[in-house]
Amino acid sequence: MNRTNTSTIPDFFATLLSGTGVIEEQEARGQREIVKSESLPTPDAKTRAQYEQLGFIFGTPVDDDPLFTHVILPKGWSLAATDHSMHNSIVDERGRVRGSFFYKSSFYDRKADLYAPSHRYRVTKHYEPNRVRATDSYDDYKIVHYDVVDNTDSAVIFSVKRIIDLLSPNKGGEHGAWWNEHNEVEKLVCAECVAWLDENYPEHGSCSAYWD
Repeated sequence: MNRTNTSTIPDFFATLLSGTGVIEEQEARGQREIVKSESLPTPDAKTRAQYEQLGFIFGTPVDDDPLFTHVILPKGWSLAATDHSMHNSIVDERGRVRGSFFYKSSFYDRKADLYAPSHRYRVTKHYEPNRVRATDSYDDYKIVHYDVVDNTDSAVIFSVKRIIDLLSPNKGGEHGAWWNEHNEVEKLVCAECVAWLDENYPEHGSCSAYWD
């Protein structure tokens, strides 16, 4: 499927489009086109090498649109749209998201970026979307919680949680000391998760490890 180079839209036509809601449709159309194309945003050398490690074969930049490069995906892999018109997924033969890329097709600010491929496991700060906010705002941050997550199904496979036990500034504590303690605990908690990964999945830093 051909992809429209929206940056070539004449200035007078662009003026007519702006503010009419057509821009949103242009971005949605750009997404529909890119996920059916045989190209990806032109990567830097490091990102390209990582995808080549997974079996991607990159060709030359598209003649009339060097923002993108021709690519052959590994057998069974595909490009998939997300529910946001600028964000897209790279999916393997088992339906697992192995990478992602950004494409904003708006004529006035057209850009694209291929992100590094996903690792099987990641360390992430714990987030509870339905948690009730605390009366003391510092209580929202006193629990430092990090998880090791399996990217195949978002399952948490290891967690570390610590509580900041200093008196909060709202209760008479010193602001700088409280946050210094918080930041140090956060570094330690994150490091514990990384250390657990190092011990149990020593090749977790490779984008190709542990997916089979």
